[in-house]
Amino acid sequence: MIRHRLSAVLFPALAVALASGCASTSTPALPPGTLALLDVSWTAGRFDASGVVPGEEAATSQLGRALLRELSRTGAIIDARGVQARPADLGRDEAKTAALLAAAPADFYLAVRVVSCGAWPASSQEGGPPAAWYAGECSAELTALDRSGKTVTTLHETGRWDSPRRDRLEGKRMQAEAVSRTVDATAERLAHELRPAAR
Repeated sequence: MIRHRLSAVLFPALAVALASGCASTSTPALPPGTLALLDVSWTAGRFDASGVVPGEEAATSQLGRALLRELSRTGAIIDARGVQARPADLGRDEAKTAALLAAAPADFYLAVRVVSCGAWPASSQEGGPPAAWYAGECSAELTALDRSGKTVTTLHETGRWDSPRRDRLEGKRMQAEAVSRTVDATAERLAHELRPAAR
């Protein structure tokens, strides 16, 4: 019998993201234009449950870095996360909007919300000797806004990666690697949906 601590069970809201993240298209979600990554943060009420080694980079930081890498394959993208402006300010707060446009001029601004991201212990005794591994899963929502703050598109994607199966559960370093690889998979899926040639 397989025992999985799946985040879809732990976090009911993830089921919606999973369902909407399965489809893939070769049509770009955005028209041509420059991009700026404005924010990567946890969805309101969520928290970092990745359970990685103390001192490891947060899942949100990893996802931001991975997205910048993946999207840079198809053109320029600006890292605007250091600008003192939130996605909700764009087009609503005149001073902050002006400051953002001056510091990070782009056609589209990306805001990412992480729904759930981590690697959880899993095990199985079915069809052979006992096996244990970390089941990694990361679900995120990306919203692209134009310069006036209007939503252009919203994407939901889920990336997964399982650590190698062993006779016993490996340590925190393997759990951290599972989180990192899962984050990379999520970034690849988001980039592919946003700009297919990025993959």
